[in-house]
Amino acid sequence: MHLGQSDMPLPIARSLLPPQSIIGISVNTPEEAAKAKQEGADYVGIGALWGTKSKNLTSPVLGVPAVGPILEVLVGTQIKAVGIGLTSLFPSE
Repeated sequence: MHLGQSDMPLPIARSLLPPQSIIGISVNTPEEAAKAKQEGADYVGIGALWGTKSKNLTSPVLGVPAVGPILEVLVGTQIKAVGIGLTSLFPSE
């Protein structure tokens, strides 16, 4: 299951799902990543990294430079991270 910041809290989702469920949450700041870590997220989706026309974004577009500080929060954990909106390594494509 993947949760956005405005969805139900991760601990509630965890309590409703089977024990082996994988739960991720979208993060846009190091503080959100720290909260995801504290609440036991299995992975975080960082972003959006690029703008999109497929939906209205609720947080600012991060771009690649903002990823480093978010990943630093996850160092030493088993939490995986994926980039949201990373459809190409080259934004002009």
